[in-house]
Amino acid sequence: MPYNVTELSIGPNVLNRLLATTTLIACLAPAAIHAHARLVAIAPVDGATLASAPTQMTLQFAAPVRLATLKLTSSVHEVDVAVDRSAVAATNIVVPLPRLPGGRWQVRWTAASPDDGHVMKGISQFTILAPTAQHRD
Repeated sequence: MPYNVTELSIGPNVLNRLLATTTLIACLAPAAIHAHARLVAIAPVDGATLASAPTQMTLQFAAPVRLATLKLTSSVHEVDVAVDRSAVAATNIVVPLPRLPGGRWQVRWTAASPDDGHVMKGISQFTILAPTAQHRD
């Protein structure tokens, strides 16, 4: 005997569970969608004043990424730092730096998530104190 749709009833427990499940999914979905990797730390620290030039830069992310570009600029210099774009995605990326002269440096970087291709960009800066000249008597 076929069921008549008007004769079927859903109890309040089933409706409450369905409502609770739907609400949970709606609340968690935006977090999953926006769970992109973000920069957690950078060294040299943004705004740092250094007595000598750094030999490397470290970028730490909340999730694995691939560093795409790293560019350092000062008022008179522009340095594109070589980045291994085929490197395995990582949360901690250490990049050797060329010898940098004293001055204020701006760092621009881009990285991409290997999972969804989301591209992140950031800017940081640090200052290298110029060596003082030695006086001769």
